Amino acid sequence: MKNENGNKGLHSLVIMIIALLSIVTVNSLKAEAKETNIQDTGSLTIHKLLNPNYLPGEAVGENEEFKGDGTNSGSNANGGNNITGKPLKDVEFTIVGPLTDAQIAALEGTNGYITTGEAIKFINTAPAGTTKYSQKTGIDGTAKFTKLPVNTKKLNENRWLVVETDTPDHVDGTALPVIVNVPVPTIESEQNAYNYDVHLFMKNYVSDEPEIEKEIDKPTHSTGDRVLYELKINNLPDDIGTFERLEVYDALDKRLSLIGKTPYTESIGEVTLKAENGTVKKTFKSFITDKENLNASNIAAGNDLIIRTGKAKEKGKGQYIYWSFTKEGIAKLVDSENGDYIELPFEAIVNDKATNQEAILNQGELGFENDWGYGTKPTDPVTPDTPVEPGTPIPVPQKPSEIVSTIYGKKNFIKTDADSDKVLPEAEFIVKDVPVKDVNTFDAKGNKLVLPAGVEIYAVIEKGRVVRWTADKAEATPIVSGTNGKFAVDGLAYTNEVNYSKQYIFKVMTPLTTLNDDGEVVVYQPEKSVVKEYTTVAAKVRTAATTAGEINAEIQSILDKNNDWVFYKESETNPAQIDYLGAVIHDYALEETKAPQGYVPLPTDIKFIVPGVETGKDENGRPVYDTTEVAIPNKKLPGMPITGGVGTIIFLIVGVVFIGFSYYLRRSKTV
Repeated sequence: MKNENGNKGLHSLVIMIIALLSIVTVNSLKAEAKETNIQDTGSLTIHKLLNPNYLPGEAVGENEEFKGDGTNSGSNANGGNNITGKPLKDVEFTIVGPLTDAQIAALEGTNGYITTGEAIKFINTAPAGTTKYSQKTGIDGTAKFTKLPVNTKKLNENRWLVVETDTPDHVDGTALPVIVNVPVPTIESEQNAYNYDVHLFMKNYVSDEPEIEKEIDKPTHSTGDRVLYELKINNLPDDIGTFERLEVYDALDKRLSLIGKTPYTESIGEVTLKAENGTVKKTFKSFITDKENLNASNIAAGNDLIIRTGKAKEKGKGQYIYWSFTKEGIAKLVDSENGDYIELPFEAIVNDKATNQEAILNQGELGFENDWGYGTKPTDPVTPDTPVEPGTPIPVPQKPSEIVSTIYGKKNFIKTDADSDKVLPEAEFIVKDVPVKDVNTFDAKGNKLVLPAGVEIYAVIEKGRVVRWTADKAEATPIVSGTNGKFAVDGLAYTNEVNYSKQYIFKVMTPLTTLNDDGEVVVYQPEKSVVKEYTTVAAKVRTAATTAGEINAEIQSILDKNNDWVFYKESETNPAQIDYLGAVIHDYALEETKAPQGYVPLPTDIKFIVPGVETGKDENGRPVYDTTEVAIPNKKLPGMPITGGVGTIIFLIVGVVFIGFSYYLRRSKTV
């Protein structure tokens, strides 16, 4: 399967900084065996560098594009600057030589350059007359092969095949194979004619790009909850500390609102660099603003990033949050390690534009540019695009995060007489819950409050919808049955975990391009595949029994039909749908605090679930739930017997007898 892991990492571009890449003619050496610095041995030092300061804009594999002097500075004839870059250790190189003309011709083939596959085959066989050596780079990124034999009579036939044969786990790509001659001629200013200590710079340009993930604390919330989101920038490249730009944009659905007043500092959490296990390694100083004219390049020194909030322009969106690291903040990432990630947390609340049973989606996007000009389009909503200069890489699309969703429901009730269909008004109830997870809500003054899992809590309700939760029963809002016996509670999280329908996001790949001087799009690096666009395919409806194997097979079947696609990530769909409900996370109940007049108060709480019991599947195999109103019956209080009954006659007779007897006693006393 082609997948993100297989595509990310180091996409190699080999730049050999020597004056002679393959065959050096006798004439070009401009030297005879009689020269005083003729030697019978030489050495080859391979430098393995990450993101060097020289990038050819021409096609990889055209040997004439690689120029240099072969010294340990790598001084480049195209640019004139010494070659620098981050050394990579534990990279194994194998060299085989000396090579004949026939062997070189076979290796280069009709294309004129050597493929990795052909080079590996060659070194595995090591034809007669050749010698093979292998060595790994040290901490300085070099591997040195000494005492290489030199044919002093044919200096142009001391050619060696250089192949990168083993790469550390955190480096996914390999350098392209090359052929180098030992020795090479020196530059004119040197007294000696030949350089026998040849330095080869095997350069790798990072296509190991930062990635973005989006998480939500729960898949369902009540309208009285704070919804907690986390954006993560992970897969941090080795050279991220030298990036020119690192930014994230998140446009909120119009049914979500940031907390507090502009610039909504109450909504925005602390930005941190964390280790893979979640340990905080660094914190970043944030400058929070709502001023559109401020960005990472013009805020005051001493800030690691700007966080700007504002009104999004996209259809269906409300507010936005934009994070952008300053040069100071990016520099703090220079020593980040494998597995580290940047965490960008924020909170929001569901506003009154939302409707029950309709999921609310959220998605972020990542923008970046590395130090050699490759990256995405900007994500800043104020300056969403910048012109592309001829000869520089054309930016690729911004990287989308997963879509995450939340949803809430409404429950309808009707109060009835237990012995008839009569509806009963004036019954009062409070809503209770014992949540499985902590509830992030507010207190009566609007301060943030966390109610622990496993403790009974009560709903505070306004206009029929939950606005917050409390552990104080006295604060619970009574809800009253109307004249038709009906009442409802809106804004309740679903009783069970929600498993939303999924979609697969794929990257449609294309070679890296640039603009020529005429403004035409041309290929910049054919060896480097980049994202042309992102596309989605809906996944099959899942159940709790769906396996990882079934999911992988589904993804592979899509890739088999689209050769230029690479799997990016899985996400929830837009619009959101529900495949199935999972574990119970809420234990809702109604407690009757006042029974209708003449009726017995309910002795126990009324349990209920949101949205309701599953009653079947729709035409797509997704669940359908019973959302009809729940009847709550009450029994009448025991009362006086009905007028005209037997009991009345008995009381009447007893009364008459009692009066007569009293009259008799009184008469007797008088006589």
